[in-house]
Amino acid sequence: MLRTVTPVIDIERRNYFTRLRAFSADSMVSIGELDPFFRVALMGFALILALLMGVATIRARSVKLLLVTLGFLAFFIIGLLLTLGLFLEGVNRTFQASSEVLIITFVALVLIYAGMVKAS
Repeated sequence: MLRTVTPVIDIERRNYFTRLRAFSADSMVSIGELDPFFRVALMGFALILALLMGVATIRARSVKLLLVTLGFLAFFIIGLLLTLGLFLEGVNRTFQASSEVLIITFVALVLIYAGMVKAS
């Protein structure tokens, strides 16, 4: 006699793998709870770096520093869009994991790289 086996889905195990967790001293904190902090921190640090690089660019009058400044401004734009996504659902859906964010990130990294590489 053949028995049929019904698959049992372990809900706890599936939730464990689908939800990333970070460790804290007392308990586990979900990354989702820290998401607003990281969005605002990305925006703030990128703005600070862009302003510092902007001042350095003005003082040195260097095109390379201008490229790095534009790269940090691109990261600031990403942080701004992700932070606006906390308050506006349409922005959140559009820029959460879209190709636009990846393109802006790629452009920012290329600009920073171009500013750092020594011209031959």
